[in-house]
Amino acid sequence: MNNLIEHKRYMKKRFKEIKDWKGVLLMLFIFFGAIAFIGFTSAAPTKFSGTSTMGIDIEHPIADPIKVGEMHKFHFHIFNSSTGIPIKADKRTANCTFHLYNSTGSHIFKVNDVVSSDDIYDYEQIILGGNFTNPGQYSYVFQCNTSSSGGYYTNYFQVTPTGDDRGFGLFLVLLGCALLFFLGGYILDQDWLVFLSGILWITVGIYTMIYGVGDLTDLYTRSIAGVTIAIGLVFIVAAIFNISKGGSNSDDSFSEE
Repeated sequence: MNNLIEHKRYMKKRFKEIKDWKGVLLMLFIFFGAIAFIGFTSAAPTKFSGTSTMGIDIEHPIADPIKVGEMHKFHFHIFNSSTGIPIKADKRTANCTFHLYNSTGSHIFKVNDVVSSDDIYDYEQIILGGNFTNPGQYSYVFQCNTSSSGGYYTNYFQVTPTGDDRGFGLFLVLLGCALLFFLGGYILDQDWLVFLSGILWITVGIYTMIYGVGDLTDLYTRSIAGVTIAIGLVFIVAAIFNISKGGSNSDDSFSEE
């Protein structure tokens, strides 16, 4: 019975202390909630998908995520849809046009003179990095015509600050785990959970620096990384300091004398 009463007193004190921290916790949730909102709403992409053919089939390798400001080469192969015979790029028997659209759907680039690489079957289009100045979801249309046939291919791809497409979901998972470990360690008076929370916060920061956060620019990415790493260091130092004073679950660890 006494143990139950002590436990109720202990939990009451824990929640009272959490109320004292509610301003800090509220700011953390607002800060990272804003990041989540920006990540999900920053892009308003125009999505193209599919093919159409009247005598010409077009195939191409899927473009990997492209890094902001970097040059990229698009490669296409075109075939006679009836025979499957490739239409050689060096013969110029097909006139091809490449159209590029940015993340807001604006038509930002068009070229009719498709550059052929060393492979005579490869229609190669080089797009300079100046066309990829902002992160987001881009789209393109590649169309070809001969005197008697035609076809086109449309698709979309991501431009990211780091050139990686690990996704926003993993960032939220890591962030959620860091918050849960911190709250769990604080409520249950387990310094080792707070310590692990600090490691997770630092992991979030390192992940952010390497892979970015959705379509956010480098400035926001570096700011988020700096904040999360600083939070992690504070939690680690606080946990070590508290452990050195008596350790988790000791009589004087976050509890009444």
